[in-house]
Amino acid sequence: MSADKARRVIDQIHGRSYEETLMILELMPYRACYPILKLVYSAAANASYNMGSSETNFVISKDEFNGGTTVKKLKPRDVRGRVVSWSSAGTSGFKGTRRGTPFAAQTGATNAIRTVVDQGMQRAEVMIKGPGLERNLKRNKIFDDLIK
Repeated sequence: MSADKARRVIDQIHGRSYEETLMILELMPYRACYPILKLVYSAAANASYNMGSSETNFVISKDEFNGGTTVKKLKPRDVRGRVVSWSSAGTSGFKGTRRGTPFAAQTGATNAIRTVVDQGMQRAEVMIKGPGLERNLKRNKIFDDLIK
């Protein structure tokens, strides 16, 4: 589900009470409603268990839905722009629908960078295209995995 489709639903429930939110989500005709309904229901159950208060007191005060980037292929290049090594989720052993997951992309990127480091490259610069702040987190995660 895209972030825009989920935001269309989330904008309708912001600032509403828990019971009103459940009613709105059950009556809206969008596919994004069911996963959000499960999320709201689970969050209310967790909050009532951890805080010990009634679910009727809950209000949806903060809601965010941000789409992340999925790096499909990574091609490290040298100073002249030539491809030194490349990797993808498919070459990392992921098949079928699992190839499109962020974890598969991260594994493929880590394998490509590890190959380049093994070849003796001392400095690398990673640029990930795509919307959202999540691209920086993914880049940092790739480098953290290499340092370990």
